[in-house]
Amino acid sequence: MRSPEIFYYQKQYKSFRILKIMNFLQALILGIIQGVTEWLPVSSSAQITILGTVFRMSYQEAFSFGIFLHLGTLSAVLFKFRDVKLYLNKFIIVATIFTGVIGVPLYIFISYSGEFISIIIGVSLIITGLILRFSKNKFGTKGSDDGTLKDSSIVGFFQGFSILPGISRSGITVSSLLFRGFKQEEALKLSFLLSVPAVLGGIVLDMAKNSETLILQYKYILVGILFAFLSGYLAMNFLLSVAKKISFDIFCVIFGVITLVMLW
Repeated sequence: MRSPEIFYYQKQYKSFRILKIMNFLQALILGIIQGVTEWLPVSSSAQITILGTVFRMSYQEAFSFGIFLHLGTLSAVLFKFRDVKLYLNKFIIVATIFTGVIGVPLYIFISYSGEFISIIIGVSLIITGLILRFSKNKFGTKGSDDGTLKDSSIVGFFQGFSILPGISRSGITVSSLLFRGFKQEEALKLSFLLSVPAVLGGIVLDMAKNSETLILQYKYILVGILFAFLSGYLAMNFLLSVAKKISFDIFCVIFGVITLVMLW
């Protein structure tokens, strides 16, 4: 007959194993969600933050975990466009400068906004949907090599607002590029490339502020990054092939309204 002490420790060990399996499963799920939603005009940060809180993470933990997962989708972009032409560098650099001017102050605000993030998510998703509604029929003729300093400044400015967890980075950059007369496929391609420096900046900021989370959760973060890369690469290829056939503006508005309703 087992002693009460042995029974207790065996029970605790089983609970720990179940918790560990669930944590890896949760990291896998969050990684896949990140990879799929990163390229859609629906904020991946919002989805990760919401789902993370369902998994009993705090708002800030979920937000930080989502930032780290961007390493996976960033790697997918670098792999997909590893032969990108050098003339795009100037466009991306200028856009990144304007993104930083807007994004860094907003990041500081978010870091201390607590549960108010849920309200930000709902309102921001609705804003994204409205932006897409006004831009989706504006198709242009510009290619990626036709971008001007004004184009890169404008898209970089708006990309800075995507640090808000409900504002879709891809949605707001694609919309801005469409407004500037770029073809939809080219707007999508530029949006992918613009994600690289913007995401790197966000990761550096979050690592400096939340290094403890990185150290304690590194195994789960690595699992999430791996699946974010795999799902992100597949989703990116799929989206490029059907760039002219997908519209998510109504979905953004509906999802935003649902998010706000859930707060009551």
